[in-house]
Amino acid sequence: MTDDNLFLALKRYAPGPNIDPKENFLTEAFAWLLRQHEGLAGHFLQLVLERYDGTFSLDRGARPQWLTQEGNAKARLDMVADFGTQAIIFEHKLWASLGEDQIDKYREYGAARWVGGVLVVLIAPRRSQFSQNPDVALTWGEVYRCASEWLEDQTSKPSIVRHFLGLLQSEGLGPPAPISHEAILSYLPAKTVEPQLVPLVQEVARRDWTWFYERMAWPGQKREPLVRFGPKDGPWWGRMGVDLLDGWRPGIFVGAMLNGDDHRVGLSNRELGPDFSLVLTYHQDDGEPPREEFLGSDEFARLKKRLAADAGGWDFVDHFLNNPNPNPWHPLHLRKPLLEVMRGTQTFEEQVLAFLKAGREVIEVLLVGEELEAFKARWASR
Repeated sequence: MTDDNLFLALKRYAPGPNIDPKENFLTEAFAWLLRQHEGLAGHFLQLVLERYDGTFSLDRGARPQWLTQEGNAKARLDMVADFGTQAIIFEHKLWASLGEDQIDKYREYGAARWVGGVLVVLIAPRRSQFSQNPDVALTWGEVYRCASEWLEDQTSKPSIVRHFLGLLQSEGLGPPAPISHEAILSYLPAKTVEPQLVPLVQEVARRDWTWFYERMAWPGQKREPLVRFGPKDGPWWGRMGVDLLDGWRPGIFVGAMLNGDDHRVGLSNRELGPDFSLVLTYHQDDGEPPREEFLGSDEFARLKKRLAADAGGWDFVDHFLNNPNPNPWHPLHLRKPLLEVMRGTQTFEEQVLAFLKAGREVIEVLLVGEELEAFKARWASR
């Protein structure tokens, strides 16, 4: 019954220690699909065997049993095509790295269980994860194309296969987007995401930010975002995005934090690459509130306390909390991995809208307590 019931299969993806629930969810959905559609399973196995250049061979006409979560504590196998005396073992990764000697542990377990031999196949989002020498390495994008090709050839096109393709696409595992998910993850070694961000940020700056300026602009302030790029359209002090206020009283930056060295801040999740960040900035020119007055104000204290208690799902960084080297010019950050903001987008317009949606969400988190508006009103009344 379990093999035929998608919902019972998906019950097995429940999270646990050191388990990515999304990986398990994807595994159970994929295995169920392969059980139900023998033609798709055959097309997928053909792709696997075409990529293999060793001596392993299957008995002609053999049909596997598709298993999930097999093995023991040392070798927990995501998915297995079990042919009786032979097997193909699949390790599914999303954006995390392989465990130490993970592929070798699978080979050792497989050799003891299947006397006719095993293949170990790694499926991951990006080729930089193809370490530890699996017998076959595929990207999820190749799985997407494989399933799409099979679906295209069917007279009656099963909607559940289209839904699975939608799942892959929503996780950034389908066709490449203008700012590719792989480029975001490979930024630190390759910096390929910088030129891709330039047109995106320029377009974001042209969109309507009236809702923000009606709440936060000081009298006489410009009411248009300022794009922040560095030399040759690279990062401006490690960031690329928009400054929404032309003065630091306070100022608000929204965009990608690519390198936090100048801001004295790391990444919220180094394995997921750069962050989408809101940075609260503060300096002053003549006639503006002194920075020390703002940093020591009751309004700023209330803002920090509120965000520390509830930042609406964003990672909150307070430079003055347990930090021996705080950055007083950029005292607060709200952030999450840029990959999470862009995940599932496929077109330039979708990515612009994702930026704007995340920007508005994080700004609302910052402003909902009205602490900054209260400080602005108090200073302006002097």
